[in-house]
Amino acid sequence: MRSLFILIALCVVSTDVSAQISFAPEIGTNLSAYNTKIDGGSIGNRGKGGIRAGVKADIPFCAHVYIQPGVFYVNTGDIPPQMAGGSNTTLDINTINIPVHFVYKLKGGRATTPYFGVGPFLGINISGKASWSNDVVMPQNPPPVNHEALRVGFGLNDNIKRYDGGISTILGLQLPNGLYGQILFQRGFVNLKPRGNAENSITSFNAAISLGYSFHCCHKPKKVEEKK
Repeated sequence: MRSLFILIALCVVSTDVSAQISFAPEIGTNLSAYNTKIDGGSIGNRGKGGIRAGVKADIPFCAHVYIQPGVFYVNTGDIPPQMAGGSNTTLDINTINIPVHFVYKLKGGRATTPYFGVGPFLGINISGKASWSNDVVMPQNPPPVNHEALRVGFGLNDNIKRYDGGISTILGLQLPNGLYGQILFQRGFVNLKPRGNAENSITSFNAAISLGYSFHCCHKPKKVEEKK
């Protein structure tokens, strides 16, 4: 433990005090799924696409090392297996996603800066809905789509828990002008099924591709040369 504190202290001391904090709006698309177990067996849910949008900060911590906290809106959900009678169901869940990545940037060439990071994330499920239709209806008579709000909370009658959490990883490439693209993977470790157990559980998985633009919140002060 003492060695860790010494290493952190040396890292902070070696950091350029003039380094700037950056902020980056980011938007992209994600593919999410929920691994659902009922009586110990997985029901084989399929992934569902959605959007991911928000902002993150880029805080210098050490040489090549940055801390990147962020706040994002993510439209998650999945598609459970087709039910008997031809009923197709889609789950849509509105989530606030708060990751904190510890990022290492490879100071390579002038054109691009590759980076990768890992850290925890907190997910806050706000609301959701289930939509379903019946494909048995004749094609010339499209089936109506029905909707029902999902109950979010910790009660026995709720459909999904409010809070999620797990591990998040990113891999990206940043251009000198501030533009960047990255991929993200998140694995939730919280059992989202209210009153669930090891045999009856819901856990989340999310993968995303996004683009963003990083800009400095302030400018470095210019040095004033004394006139001779």
